[in-house]
Amino acid sequence: MWTERYVAVVPAEHELTRHEILPEGGLDPELVADHPLIAVARPGAEVDPDTGSALRAWGLEIPVTWQTEQPQTVVNLARAGLGVGVLNSLAAHISDTSGMAVIPVGTLAEGRQVAVTRDRRTTASPSVDVVFETILATAPPAGVRPVGDP
Repeated sequence: MWTERYVAVVPAEHELTRHEILPEGGLDPELVADHPLIAVARPGAEVDPDTGSALRAWGLEIPVTWQTEQPQTVVNLARAGLGVGVLNSLAAHISDTSGMAVIPVGTLAEGRQVAVTRDRRTTASPSVDVVFETILATAPPAGVRPVGDP
């Protein structure tokens, strides 16, 4: 459906807010690597697969210093000064980031690809059909690159 970039979430006065954004529109990931990382992960897992792919593309260390299943907790740990939160932009957008800086990192091409699928081998209920069609008809969130856009 779309590709969205990853963001660093830090307190508004954090040193990362003073760095220049690359021409591709994101902060140099190497600058993020100088800090403890906070990311989404299930218990016992490194990080969620999408975030892990971005971190590996950036050459950043896994495992991260702090991990949680909740994007808001990533923000709160960063707010407490425990490190730099790394989230996809949608997760950051739905979290309370008041008093925080949300800084794009890397390139959009290194971002998360979001898709919706359904198993056509089974018969869905009419309500599933309605939800699926509504998802497809809904405009992507701001700041993402819809599939098919250059």
